[in-house]
Amino acid sequence: MILAGIGHEPTKLINDYRLAYSDEVLTLLYRLARKELADLKPDQVISGASLGWDTALALAGFSLKISVILAIPFDGQEECWPPAARVRYRKMLERAEDVHFLNDAPYEPEKIQARNEWMVDHADLVLALWDGRKLGDVWNCVSYAQFRHSPVRNLWGDWLNLRAQAYPGLYPPESIENKNHPQLTIGFL
Repeated sequence: MILAGIGHEPTKLINDYRLAYSDEVLTLLYRLARKELADLKPDQVISGASLGWDTALALAGFSLKISVILAIPFDGQEECWPPAARVRYRKMLERAEDVHFLNDAPYEPEKIQARNEWMVDHADLVLALWDGRKLGDVWNCVSYAQFRHSPVRNLWGDWLNLRAQAYPGLYPPESIENKNHPQLTIGFL
């Protein structure tokens, strides 16, 4: 099975900018990704190599000795990232089994969508970290997967629980009760 991952940028995953790009949050994302990969046992993981979920998924794949493919929307995507993230990105490029640069610089929104479509088209399952809102890059990817009848497994509820455990002062457990965040958005799992 080939699994692709898509998720929100760190500032949409946690509402504290000081924490959003921290190794602490990346570690939480990594734990979630590693658990899912260990359970699903894919042969290959496709990561968009962006900050947050994409990075965590690639790192979890490396740690479990799963083949990792990086689908990069445009050359130079990392240029405005924090220095530590750029170093991690370069190491991911070195470790990946294959790297696909889908476009040249600079950033343009359609380049992100081209990356998303490439990942969906090459995967058997999309592992999403999506908040359920029907806007933005993650929704565009989920929507494209739906159009292609590709199964999507959404881990947003798992992320909310993990985040609440890690940061009970910011996210008390009762704040996630009765939220309608589908675990399985589309598909057969």
